[in-house]
Amino acid sequence: MATTENVMAEDIRLRKMDSGLDIEEGRALINSPLNIVVFDRPHDPQMTAFLRDISQNTLQGSFPYILKRGMKAENVAAEVKQEFAKMGVKNEIVHGDLMRRFAADVQESCLYMSLLTRNEEVVVSLVRVDHQNHGRMTKSSVTNNSFHINYDTIRLTTTYVGNGIEYVPENFLQRFKDGSIKFNRDTKIEKVGEQKVVVLKGNAFDPDSAEGVGVVHRYPKLNADDPKDFQIILKVDPVVKREGEKFIMF
Repeated sequence: MATTENVMAEDIRLRKMDSGLDIEEGRALINSPLNIVVFDRPHDPQMTAFLRDISQNTLQGSFPYILKRGMKAENVAAEVKQEFAKMGVKNEIVHGDLMRRFAADVQESCLYMSLLTRNEEVVVSLVRVDHQNHGRMTKSSVTNNSFHINYDTIRLTTTYVGNGIEYVPENFLQRFKDGSIKFNRDTKIEKVGEQKVVVLKGNAFDPDSAEGVGVVHRYPKLNADDPKDFQIILKVDPVVKREGEKFIMF
């Protein structure tokens, strides 16, 4: 895909793109000091409205919880539709245009990770986070509202309903050889909008780095004044092989 690149001069670890997923930019993330790429693609309000309606009205506040390990990326769209069908969503909705667009979008993210890591299998997580299940998911990174760094290699995430992750640009913090981090007094928090796609590194990408390379980030809190507030979050991780203490991606 043709894109216009905007590399922020003050932060060599951040790159923002004004279009959809671009495999060359993903490879740039892997092969450079970058630790985050934000794909600022156009928002699809129909998709958000569809997901809000199907979760709140059709499924009465529920949503398929999908966690598939070692799944072929090319099969993800069919799996998403099947999970909705299992929950009793009518056939005309499961096979309708809006569901097709949503399932295809999830699969595109999975295929992107597959191409990026040269592995046909990925780990897919699609979940609804609301006030009722938040307490039961406290060990999940999607409910971690404190700034943290994942100990994984690389991850793709997008929030289909609700705001996306918040992160601290590298030039607004200090890293130390004991792995600790100190925020600058004038720390800036960047907020990723709904449906934007983020690819970010975790510390396991370079386990030999004493300071760490992972992005400092968090998921935004739900609105405490709105008991019906919820988020729908997709995470896609690579299937990695471990050789001793090393993660082998390719």
